[in-house]
Amino acid sequence: MLDWAEAAHMPVHILLTKADKLKRGPANSALLEVRRALKPLGDLVSVQLFSAPKHVGRDELVATLDAWLTDASVYEDFSDDEPAEGNLGDKEGEGEPGE
Repeated sequence: MLDWAEAAHMPVHILLTKADKLKRGPANSALLEVRRALKPLGDLVSVQLFSAPKHVGRDELVATLDAWLTDASVYEDFSDDEPAEGNLGDKEGEGEPGE
């Protein structure tokens, strides 16, 4: 899956779950080991510790997803384009009522 995401230039964020099951030292060691292994993939791949029950890493995950979902560079400007075929109201007789 990482190969596919890299070929598609798609970002990937990996969660190392069950972070609450390890003490801080071993958890950080695991994180560093995974980051080192993923380094050749560049900036498209990120990784973090996560635990749903303890909310470990929740803020980091929310920030990552928020950045991805609000990144204006992924949106095209369609404001000058005509409506695409298949959109509601683009066929004759399907406009606003009373037309």
